[in-house]
Amino acid sequence: MATLVQHCAPALASLLPEDLAQLLASAPQDLLGNILRLNRAPHYHNRLNAVVLAAAVIELQQVDSVAEQGRRR
Repeated sequence: MATLVQHCAPALASLLPEDLAQLLASAPQDLLGNILRLNRAPHYHNRLNAVVLAAAVIELQQVDSVAEQGRRR
């Protein structure tokens, strides 16, 4: 997954693995708020582009969802 993140979504590559996992597990209505909270953390120091990051997380969630459906068949 690191390769996918680094090449397809550079915005995600700047996240700590545990923060990425948290965002991927977020419900759509909580995603932007979770990103804004992370952005205020000392590690990120307001360097995250919340809109780009939200779009990348949603795209990765959709890819994961499609893969999960394929495994169920």
